[in-house]
Amino acid sequence: MSYPPRHGLHLHTLRIDEDRAGIARDAFLNAMTAQNIGVGVPYLSLPEHAYFQQTLSWRPEAYPHAMRVGRQTVSRPLSARLADADVDNVIAAVRRCLGRA
Repeated sequence: MSYPPRHGLHLHTLRIDEDRAGIARDAFLNAMTAQNIGVGVPYLSLPEHAYFQQTLSWRPEAYPHAMRVGRQTVSRPLSARLADADVDNVIAAVRRCLGRA
């Protein structure tokens, strides 16, 4: 039996570019948490993981774009199970953190 590929739809991410957003990623995480919005860091770039450094001798500095994206990405809590009011609350919190409320 073959299954069609489908997206898990479990990560909804933002890239927080400090120069454009006016706030650093970690400050954004703290500001969202202060508003009781659960956020997280979904991943580091592969070269930043010990396995790839030890096994393949990868160094993060050799992959600056991947490292930058990994360090700017934030996951936010959005899912089909959230009520519309909850989604509106997450959006409003993001806008406040970015000074665009």
